[in-house]
Amino acid sequence: MEGNDSLLKWKARFGSEIKSFAILSATSFQKRVQPLPSGDDFSENNGEVLTDGQLKLQIVLTISCLLAASARHYLMKQVLEEHHALENIIASDACKQGKVCMGKDEVAEIRNSIKSMVATDSSLERTRVPDLSMRLWYAPVLELPENGYIMRGATLVVLRPNGDGQIGNGRKSGLFGFDGEECERKAYSEAAREMMKMKKSYLMTMESF
Repeated sequence: MEGNDSLLKWKARFGSEIKSFAILSATSFQKRVQPLPSGDDFSENNGEVLTDGQLKLQIVLTISCLLAASARHYLMKQVLEEHHALENIIASDACKQGKVCMGKDEVAEIRNSIKSMVATDSSLERTRVPDLSMRLWYAPVLELPENGYIMRGATLVVLRPNGDGQIGNGRKSGLFGFDGEECERKAYSEAAREMMKMKKSYLMTMESF
């Protein structure tokens, strides 16, 4: 990712249904070549307010990413039916925008309930998304000094099933790990860590679809 390119990365962890989901986006993601102008330094960012239009756009983007992930998960279940030796799966795309991950425990969970799930989901051709809790952080400018990048219009969205505990520190749950080149992956993780430290965030719920 170079120059003034916008950024969109997501990572989903599934068992029989979604376990966790994270989306990192920005209107600009680039290498920092000079210090920010005075007053434009958000290293101590506590979060900023989104306009109604920006918030609606983030919700639409979140739903779009969830649909892409649930469709990919549906295909992965079919792969597991045909390849019984598989113990874990990571399904990414050519542009490294999003990936779906399933570890050994999640694969076992799917295999234990795969017959009933296929019968339920066959008309959708995707895995049904359960009721979710959603938390969103936003920063108009975010410096990433460890890796030498700067993000503008940065947004982090984290979702988990309702009743699965408070959305907190993603480092403890293996939530992050966005796809990309090595130097970029480190910057994405730094961005997620820094944004989750912000005091201001938006809490929402999303009904099953």
